[in-house]
Amino acid sequence: MNLNANIIQDIINLQSSLGVVNNKLLTFALAFSTGKATVLKTIQQELSFSKEEVDSYIDILNAKNYLTKKDFETIGRVENTKIVTKEDHTELITEVINHLNLITKSRRKVTDTRIKILTPWIKRGFKLEHFVMVNLFFFSRWSNDPELSEYLRPETLYNSKFQARVDDSNIAFEKIHNHSDSIADIIKFYMTTFNQHITQDNSFSVDKVRDIEVFEFQNFELQKKIAFWLSKNISIENIKIAIEETIVSWSQKEELIPRINLLKILDNKFPERLSISLNKRNNSAAIASNNSGVTSVADWLENK
Repeated sequence: MNLNANIIQDIINLQSSLGVVNNKLLTFALAFSTGKATVLKTIQQELSFSKEEVDSYIDILNAKNYLTKKDFETIGRVENTKIVTKEDHTELITEVINHLNLITKSRRKVTDTRIKILTPWIKRGFKLEHFVMVNLFFFSRWSNDPELSEYLRPETLYNSKFQARVDDSNIAFEKIHNHSDSIADIIKFYMTTFNQHITQDNSFSVDKVRDIEVFEFQNFELQKKIAFWLSKNISIENIKIAIEETIVSWSQKEELIPRINLLKILDNKFPERLSISLNKRNNSAAIASNNSGVTSVADWLENK
């Protein structure tokens, strides 16, 4: 179809007289001007042209002698033409890189190179949660090492070793998942105990407490640490005892107050803290028991 200004104006007038809306007839005619069956089929699909509409538009344009032999050849190829839709994963890739930027405090952008790196993994079925899992796990593992921290970038995290990184991350997350209820219980207990013993009198503002609460609940390293001690068959009750006794002890020394956080309490010295805490509880219970006995004997003698 050889379109010119006069033919286009005539088609516009035809649309108006026939009640064709949304410039569908003109759009259909413009698709013919490309001479490509893929363009014609794409237009039909994207604008949801019914078969009746297509047949009607062909009849209208043919009646005006606007269609050429080549146009009819194009029509004949439409039915067997396959439209290959190119998937756009930019939105998901942007979410992945934004999450990495958030935890690494960086400003990496979505580039063509990074899209090329992530797209094959997405096509293989990896979803946002897999990338987030890798981001968190390797940030936890590498961020404190100056040499390794440089590898916390898309080009390294999502390279040919990405599948292995997902597998490694999944092991850690599976442990967390297996203890998820216990982890939530311990964190809640910590926050309650913290709020009971650390007040504004200790130069901690309410906002500071809220900041700590948000940090503790969202910190992957913390969840991993709790899961680690639980996997060592340390009971929830004993972990809570160690938390409470440590908070009470540290809150009595002003210089130790800034160090009070659950991740610090549960560090590599936790078994030692637990042992001290259990000894304190046992000693306190023994003293209470002895005092109770003396009082009972005194009361008995008095009542004799």
